[in-house]
Amino acid sequence: MKKVALFDLDGTLVAAHIWTGLFRHHLKNKVNRFPAVWYLVSHLALTPFWKMKFITTEQYYRSWGKDLAQMLKGINIERAKEIFDWLSDEYLLPTL
Repeated sequence: MKKVALFDLDGTLVAAHIWTGLFRHHLKNKVNRFPAVWYLVSHLALTPFWKMKFITTEQYYRSWGKDLAQMLKGINIERAKEIFDWLSDEYLLPTL
């Protein structure tokens, strides 16, 4: 079995974003769709406030990372492994 270390991937090591991959996976496989959609809507709603400098860039990006776990809430370890296998093999690796 191969092992991979995940760190600062978004835009640094791969030309993709983890949240986008999780979102696509969840919609495609009908898994945790409400939390995935809520994650996207609630964070996109912050964009105008960030653009108008009502919130800092750090606050804006931190909220995206901090709340990412919402999309995995309630998923057991076996299912999470399947999701992360798909995320790495089908979504992230092709962008290298």
